Amino acid sequence: MRFILKLVLCASICMANIASVMAVEVTDSNTFYRPVIEKLVLQHIEPVIAELPLEQRTRLNDVQISIVENMRAHAMALALDETPPRVLINARFISDLSAYAEAYQVTQITARSEFIEHYFHYYFSEISQGVHHTSILRPVIWAELSEREAAQIISSQQPVFEGVLLDVLLHELGHHAEKAFYSYRASQAIIEDNEALADQWAQFVKAKHLPSINPLGQLISIAFIFERDRWVILAKDKSYPRMLPMIVGRLPSLCRDSVMTVKEFCERLEDNIGSYMTSRIERAYSQRIEQGEDFARFPMAQILLSKNNFVEACNYFNESLIYGQVSRAAIYVGWCYQKGFLENSPPDAEVLAMANLRGGTGYGYSDKIMVEHFF
Repeated sequence: MRFILKLVLCASICMANIASVMAVEVTDSNTFYRPVIEKLVLQHIEPVIAELPLEQRTRLNDVQISIVENMRAHAMALALDETPPRVLINARFISDLSAYAEAYQVTQITARSEFIEHYFHYYFSEISQGVHHTSILRPVIWAELSEREAAQIISSQQPVFEGVLLDVLLHELGHHAEKAFYSYRASQAIIEDNEALADQWAQFVKAKHLPSINPLGQLISIAFIFERDRWVILAKDKSYPRMLPMIVGRLPSLCRDSVMTVKEFCERLEDNIGSYMTSRIERAYSQRIEQGEDFARFPMAQILLSKNNFVEACNYFNESLIYGQVSRAAIYVGWCYQKGFLENSPPDAEVLAMANLRGGTGYGYSDKIMVEHFF
């Protein structure tokens, strides 16, 4: 039997008639990622499946891949042991990975070492205000690059993005190939064992059949989750559970690759995790401020605010707004003037306070764009 992957875009909870189809089909404009998944299936996955042992081929024959719009915000992808067998991928997670792959390429081409953090502070602040992920400025636009730089980054981003998305697909197919399933009540040990089986299958397939695919793969996913967890810590955002502790154990095996790109990526990621996911976080931002980075004043202010060090936090928020052009700091600065933690109110203090009262909507939650509104 020919290996079939039916791509289904689900934009709402399954309420349609499923009598005549194997999965819900939704006619919707949200089909942006379907072509890239179809490409990966046709060019990479189907040829691999054809070479697998008969038992695994049989298991994977009728897998359906669904791009799902209504999964929980923190959900990534999952394999379901159903009839027919299914793989669900969160459309928002695909957007997240695409954004990270592009932001990573910006750092590679422009040498802006902290760009990824800067961009994802903007990215998650937009999401926290209810902006749909498809409406957020993509990294090449937010970075205000030249047309030549943007074209170069978009071109180089595609193989990185396809590599990480293929890694996600292979991991979920690995659950089906190895029958590595577990219930939500499973113990952590059972979860880890089954995830390891899926990982090992995916890594074996990549090494044997797909050696030319971009090697960063799952590392991009982990790096994105690191940025999301950093946001959660600094912004006290309760809409996401912290997931890095559950997956960071995969780094040693993923970082064994001797390819220089992987080595450099791993070294930076491991250093970031050690600096920003531990008690060293305040010192890490303090060092960046000492080195002249004005953006670092904003996360430093968030840390101090969480410690109820209001005066110092407000000074850092104000400096990040003025010198770092972190325009969403205006919301905090408005609150600081209202509470009296900043003295000598400027003529626009009333506008800043209004920004705070309105939650920042329309008042520069996109860095740089609205700073001129205040100064």
